[in-house]
Amino acid sequence: VSFPMACAATKWPPGPTKAQAKALDLFDIATFEQLHEEYGDVFILPLGEVPLVVTRHPKQIASILVELGDTHAFPRPPNVIANVQTLFGRALIGLDGAEHSKARTALNPHFFAPAALRRMHGQAAPVVAELVDKLGEAAGAGAVEAYFFEELLSIELVGVLNLGHRFNSIKEAQYPLVLQSLRLVDRLFLGRAMNNKWRQQEKETDTMAFDVSKGVLAACFQASLDGAKTEAGKDRTDSAALIWRDQKLTETEMVNQLTGFMAGVGNSARGYTDCVAMLCEHPQYQQRILAELHQVFSGLSPEAAAAAARRGDGVVPGASVDPAQFTFDQCQQLEFVQCFISECLRVLSPSTSTAPRYCPQEAEIGGYTIPPETKVLINIWGSHYHPEAFSDPFKFDPDRWNATPEGPSAKLKSNPLGYYPFGFGGHRCLGQRVALNNIVLHVAMLVGKYEVAFAETQKRGFAPGCSRWASKVSSIPWTTKLSEQILGFVEPQAGVHVTLRRRPAPVAAVPRPLGGSGAADAEVV
Repeated sequence: VSFPMACAATKWPPGPTKAQAKALDLFDIATFEQLHEEYGDVFILPLGEVPLVVTRHPKQIASILVELGDTHAFPRPPNVIANVQTLFGRALIGLDGAEHSKARTALNPHFFAPAALRRMHGQAAPVVAELVDKLGEAAGAGAVEAYFFEELLSIELVGVLNLGHRFNSIKEAQYPLVLQSLRLVDRLFLGRAMNNKWRQQEKETDTMAFDVSKGVLAACFQASLDGAKTEAGKDRTDSAALIWRDQKLTETEMVNQLTGFMAGVGNSARGYTDCVAMLCEHPQYQQRILAELHQVFSGLSPEAAAAAARRGDGVVPGASVDPAQFTFDQCQQLEFVQCFISECLRVLSPSTSTAPRYCPQEAEIGGYTIPPETKVLINIWGSHYHPEAFSDPFKFDPDRWNATPEGPSAKLKSNPLGYYPFGFGGHRCLGQRVALNNIVLHVAMLVGKYEVAFAETQKRGFAPGCSRWASKVSSIPWTTKLSEQILGFVEPQAGVHVTLRRRPAPVAAVPRPLGGSGAADAEVV
């Protein structure tokens, strides 16, 4: 590979030649898996005018993504920020430095404060309950494709939590206009973000569709803000209304931030789908989860809860899920559910990378000297399968997150270095805590009411264009090629088709006859 003379003395990472790199399918995650296996944690792709360095090493990733105040040793390339802003404007995802810090400071209290998480739990629970009931209804006639419904759940939660609006997509079982628009701009936006020549290469019809769809989204967000200004809006507690009442951002900045919140719709749906798939893949963990649900929601002792789980008793007494049954405080006690979710997001991380970075000055990565202007790509997917971060990385093991794996109750460990499903540093996902709380609700309600299994129609086995690493932990094919970008989003290649069997209603619990001292000391009759 030939490089500018100024770089002649640079110790470059190993990697393919220009001709070899040009022939690679970089939309296929399996390509990156193979490159890491061949060249190690760090390799170089000599593409375009500026080479691209790719790393999957857990500690290197943390060093690259960490920020010191408003400064960043590896900022995002200006052209990437400019491309991001074609959709999200001045949203967090399109900001860096002091501008990003200002916006983040204004938004953090609405997404990380305990009171905010409790409020959003109460808003989300009825939506998740509706989705679980709808899945059961749809599965009544046979198999149901879970990914489709998880997308509906994701857009409904964004509507309720951030806009104070219901799209009724779950009830109607169809994509609302705003989700159709989002899916279209997502596809085009991802192509733009990594391509400086998109203006010359994008089809005119695609550009027109992008602009129209972006207008649909902007009108939706502006309508939410306008509603917050009215007398009726004074009682709203969604993010749009709260941000408006804060008055820490301009109205244009508020609309931009609401647009940015939509960036999480796709990954939330993928995260929900990951968990549904792995519940089917490893049914023994459904029983572990069910036992924990009985301890927390039925008030059974560990022994009685385990017995109820072996029988398959549910925790949902009525025909429909009662969202009031799944309180915030109780869901926070579901430690094994959180262990299970953490492992799902490790082995099937919806995002395989963060936004690319670059070196404004000469830097060192993995013992290699990287010259100025070099782009750096963070391989989150590779980090999640790195043996230095996770022992036996190709084993699906929720107990790797459990501080008491041998005990009757689980205790979630803190996240290790190398686990980045929501990013890292100052640009980590704003909605991380909210998203995790919603997944806990979803898993608890689903397993508490139904036994979930793959349908006979589910496509199984490895397929070309899919991850070879994921095939070691899951029997269904997972691919990044659908998102049409370098290190794109991990999605089920042929959907996740499941059947649901309603669990028997829970057996009543009564206090132990010999002086039990609380709900935890109850036994089943």
